[in-house]
Amino acid sequence: MKREERVQLLGSLYLLYKFHAEELRKGGYTPKEAFWLNFTCLPFLPWDQRSEKKINLTEVLRLYLGIYQYNTDDSIRPEDVPAFLELLVDRYRMTKDIVAIKDQSQMKVELGRLALPEERDIIRLAMAASIVLHTITEWQSQIGEERLPCMLAEDIGDISTD
Repeated sequence: MKREERVQLLGSLYLLYKFHAEELRKGGYTPKEAFWLNFTCLPFLPWDQRSEKKINLTEVLRLYLGIYQYNTDDSIRPEDVPAFLELLVDRYRMTKDIVAIKDQSQMKVELGRLALPEERDIIRLAMAASIVLHTITEWQSQIGEERLPCMLAEDIGDISTD
């Protein structure tokens, strides 16, 4: 993928995040909660799996690092960046594992807890899971030119050294 295409794609991902986060904020979620809700949907973005063009997941995760720093009240010190990137990798993998759980009620509970890790209200956790599942369904139903114009390469070995 050419540099200009990467920049355009990352810009599109940011705008997609921004729109989704604004909708979540209207629903009463804090900027931090909106970030984690959106991030929980990330593994299910509608990538074009048949495209010859690829973008690395590490690039997307670095974008999300910037989004987190810019859009939440938490700042990440430079020495903590590798640990935060590892957290993103772990949560990315956990999301995929949780969505694969066969028991739907258990899957929804786990998904809600992952999306809103500090939340204890079971109703808000259920709502968070519902939002994530609805978003995944919407994204996966996109076809043709609605899909992102490249394939995602999951290059998440040791992201902190990339």
